[in-house]
This record gives sequence, structure tokens and C-alpha cells, in this order.
Amino acid sequence: MNNLLINNAAKGPGAKIYFCKVLRFLPSSNTADVVTIDNNISLLGCNIACSMPAGFVYGARYIPTHDDVNPEVEYVNSPGDIYCVAAFLENDYNNAAILGFLFPMETTLSIAEYGLYIFRHESDVMWMVRGDGTMQVYHPSGSIVKIGDDNSNEMTDDRATGGLYPAKADGLYIREAADYNAQKETNLFIKWHAGQEVTLDNTGNAIVKTKDTAGTVQTTLTMTPSGDVTVTATNDVTVNATRDAIVNAGREIHATSESHIYVTSNSGSISVQASNGNIVTTSQTASIAATVSAQVVAPTVTVNSDALNLNVPGTGTLKINGVSADSGTHSHAGGSTIVATNGIITQI
Repeated sequence: MNNLLINNAAKGPGAKIYFCKVLRFLPSSNTADVVTIDNNISLLGCNIACSMPAGFVYGARYIPTHDDVNPEVEYVNSPGDIYCVAAFLENDYNNAAILGFLFPMETTLSIAEYGLYIFRHESDVMWMVRGDGTMQVYHPSGSIVKIGDDNSNEMTDDRATGGLYPAKADGLYIREAADYNAQKETNLFIKWHAGQEVTLDNTGNAIVKTKDTAGTVQTTLTMTPSGDVTVTATNDVTVNATRDAIVNAGREIHATSESHIYVTSNSGSISVQASNGNIVTTSQTASIAATVSAQVVAPTVTVNSDALNLNVPGTGTLKINGVSADSGTHSHAGGSTIVATNGIITQI
């Protein structure tokens, strides 16, 4: 019985499997037209097998299209460079399916490197993971997003800098970033659901914004390529430092307030110094108050006021040029006063 079954095995369903070249992709129907390599049979409208489940509203899909009309695409690879394995049953040419795709014998992705995973889009957008864990996304504008040990671009054929170099091609053939940027503006936008926005624009500005629930901008941080930094806030701006807070300016520092400007030292002293200029206070009311000590040190101190009052509490001592004003100069209960009228001291 066993010998009978072996000698008279049932015929298969007549499946035919062919190596084919892709003629065109049809994204609207998720199919492709191919032609068999051996006998030149055209298989039209082949369904494409998926490596993972796909439904009406989910799944992964990538079907390349080659647009000769789009002016943004200056070079187009021939769809015939794409090879596949297709099958059909019992000469049913109208019900063929593509089982998978084959790499051509030579490609710019034929890179002999341990652990390399790389995807390249026809627009030159690429992303990769190397065997050492380095990850990078490359954009044809020349921009990169990278997690690695430095900020160098991995998507290059420069082997001296650790780039990628195909084993069976002269290089990656990536278009020049200058050519891409000449065609269109390229900006990076990050919009978070809570109202934060980050923009890196094509002129080199870095802009960070926050918005309230109504969508109104509340704070903006802008940094420009020329070195300007601007912070705009509809509420408070606070700088907290457990140690020193240092502001250095090559020219001027301006502090403007619609109400009051407070400089407070909880422990220690407040020092205002001008090495090569003047310290000028202009206000209807100007005062210096300190619980410990306050000093104004300068080669020349000028105070312009209709009346000059130096008030020292009864517990303190008023000194002029190191000499106590209370000892024979002037003193009275509750404090001491110097009165100046028209720029001349009239009473001590």
C-alpha cells in the first residue's frame, strides 16, 4: 500500500512560482504589476503578501511610487530594479500574489557591517541602528536626530569618520543637502498636547512656546543665530540658584519695571560697582535699605535731589570722612540729618 501511494502520488494544485521584475506599483489597490523573468508572462494586479496582519484601519504599509512629474524628485530609480517572487494557481494569471521582494545583486544598501539595520526611503530620508546601539534618523536637508557618542552624521560614505560604505557600490549616492535646501524651506516642529511647541526654523532660530488651555501663548524663549536670547512671559520670571547667579554683559544691563525693582540680600552685603563709568540713580524716590550694611564705593558719587537726607537711627552713628558727626558736629535725639539745598550743604 505504501509503495502504491509513493508511485501514484496525487498531483499538486499546479502552483507556479516565478521570479519577476516589478513594472509598476498601484497604491490605490495595494497591488503591483510584474513580468516573469523566465517566460515573460505579465501578471497584473498582484496582491502583496504582508509580513504582519493588516486591516482596514491598521497595519504597516509601504508601497513605493515613482513620480516622473513631481519637480521635487530630480532623479527616479527604475521600478524595474525591484525584483519579487510571485505565484499563481493553475494558470490563473488574474489571481497572482507577490510572496516577497528580493534585493538586487548590487545596491547602495549592500553594507557589510555587523548588526546593521537600515531603511532608506526614495526621498533620501533614512534611519538606522548600528550593532553598537548607535541610532540615527537622517533628513536630506542634512539634519540628523542621533543617539550615540558624538554628533557626527552616520549617513555618509566617508569611512574615515565612521560612515557607511556599501560593499558593492561606489557610495550611498545621497543628494547634496544644499540642493535639497535650495528647493524648499525645512523646519522642525514639535507640538505637545499640553500646549508646548518647539520650532527650529530654516534661518537658525530656536523657539520654545507654552500655551494655556485656550491656546494663548504665555511664554516664549527665542534664541537667534546672531546670539540674541529673548524671554517673554505674561507672568513671573524666576531664577533660583543655590549658589551664585551671575549675569555678564559686554555692554549694558537694563532692568526696567512698571512698579518696583528690589535687590535683596538675606545675609551679607549688596555691592554696586562701576569700574569705568558712573553709577546713576534717577527716580522720584531713590532709597538704599539694608539690615546689615550698605556701601556705595566709587571715585565720585553724585546725588541729585531737591533735598538730601541722611537719616541715622539713635542707635547708630553718622560719620563724614570717618569723623563722627555726633561729636560736636551735630546730633539730636532720634538721628542725624544733612540738608543740602541747591547743591550746597546748609545744615549738618
